[in-house]
Amino acid sequence: MPKRVLERQIVHNSNGFLKGDMRAYEWGDLVQLEDGWLVFPQGGKKHRFVPRGTIWVFNREKAGEKAGTTHLRYDSLYERQRADRHAVSNYGTRTRDPATEKSELERDIALLRGFSEYVLYMRRHLPEQWQEMLARQEEIASRYEPKRAAPKVDAQEYMARSADPLDSRGQPNPFKNAMESGTAIGNIMIRLEDIPRIARCLDRRSGGVFNLITWHLQQFWDLWRFLEPGARCPQRLARVMASSDRIPDWRALLKARDFQAIQRALVARQIPIASMHIRPFCRNAAHTVADLDEAIVRCRAQDAKGLVMLLKRIKEGIRFIFVLDFLQMDIIGPLSDLLERLRRQVRAGLIPRLTDEQGKLVIRRELAPDRFAALQARIDSFEQRLAKCDDTGLKRRSPKSQGLKSKIQDGLVQVRSHITADDWNSVKRGLDEIADML
Repeated sequence: MPKRVLERQIVHNSNGFLKGDMRAYEWGDLVQLEDGWLVFPQGGKKHRFVPRGTIWVFNREKAGEKAGTTHLRYDSLYERQRADRHAVSNYGTRTRDPATEKSELERDIALLRGFSEYVLYMRRHLPEQWQEMLARQEEIASRYEPKRAAPKVDAQEYMARSADPLDSRGQPNPFKNAMESGTAIGNIMIRLEDIPRIARCLDRRSGGVFNLITWHLQQFWDLWRFLEPGARCPQRLARVMASSDRIPDWRALLKARDFQAIQRALVARQIPIASMHIRPFCRNAAHTVADLDEAIVRCRAQDAKGLVMLLKRIKEGIRFIFVLDFLQMDIIGPLSDLLERLRRQVRAGLIPRLTDEQGKLVIRRELAPDRFAALQARIDSFEQRLAKCDDTGLKRRSPKSQGLKSKIQDGLVQVRSHITADDWNSVKRGLDEIADML
């Protein structure tokens, strides 16, 4: 994919800044190439460590504010893709869901037109409703106060004016109210016309991120099928992986003591993995490349026993990558989409608002019982996949620390407790923590 390195690039986030070399992708994302620090020169906050592979995304709306943010931070490609998918879903260009921005804007246009028609044609006949109509205009205007998009900001200004019964001379002027309400409608319609264009742009960007995730998985799968001849290709990679490629059987090569052929195969697969620099793949890639370096040394020394041990360790490390992809694409992604949709419906007043003891919004199983049951079944499947993993020989496990697999199992215990408590926001946070471990 076309990309270039930008040296000493500066990004701003939360009144802090980070400076370092970045790799830029064609859709605008920046990827941090080395570990760095988010520095807060004004004090009041501790500097924050930011690991290599972090993704920075320019935010046009926030860049114009005084919040000290030009770029949003994402800690993995999966999180990055979900952000665009949520935004497109929230716009409502592909659905008739009433809990979307498109539906909300259309409802507000209808209300504002009703106000203008009342002022022009009905006020003289129903004067007792005048105060009620003005209060409704104020309520709509208040909902637009936190908006950042320019057409919405302008619409809010005219809606607030239309809710004022007096004109600039201090006199009642219903026609002024109708005109300003009409101007607000015009600004909202500008935003409505912008939505399909923005959604198409986000679709293209999300597609680029998805292709990047797929490319990383392809490289790990290519190494996996060399280590595990005859392995069945995952369904989501079957379209892009050439099934007709002849993969050498390293066991047969080892039996024939053809160490050079094994070395050539390992080097060919090491090159693309060594180029990985984006989270969450870069950490596993670094361990894989180090193990491949050692395996190549074993090939040169014709150390069959040591080579077999290293190839087993490499394979087990890659297994965790596939487990992570299942967790992200089949569990966290769908759960995140479901929670976002239910929150939109709560905000639109389409489903009841459920809160905990502190008054915070909670999402319960009763809001979508079938969907949550399916997700719970996938969590069971994730646990079964994890059981097949063996982290005994992985470098990430030190004798003095708890093993990776054991940490994930402890995290699953917490996730199960949140499921029992029917707190799906906490389930999502627990799964995110597990994904960060992998």
